[in-house]
Amino acid sequence: MQQDIEASKSWKREWMPTTPSRASLVLLHQIHFYDLLLKDMGLPHFRKSNPLAEAFMPYESADYNGVIAPIGQAIKDTAPEA
Repeated sequence: MQQDIEASKSWKREWMPTTPSRASLVLLHQIHFYDLLLKDMGLPHFRKSNPLAEAFMPYESADYNGVIAPIGQAIKDTAPEA
């Protein structure tokens, strides 16, 4: 886990150098972080309907519709019966 943290820090420092305008680069990191979370949860991290949209269109909240339902179902499936 420590290696993952150090790799993430290194990547962030590479892509978001200390500059007054670095806040404008935060979205780039958010998408990377969301991709990692989706992969960790075993969900597909490509959220667009086709490869061209995936490559050229920005992500919107609607692209993440349907993420919560599989998580809720997994929780129900693993919960002990009352």
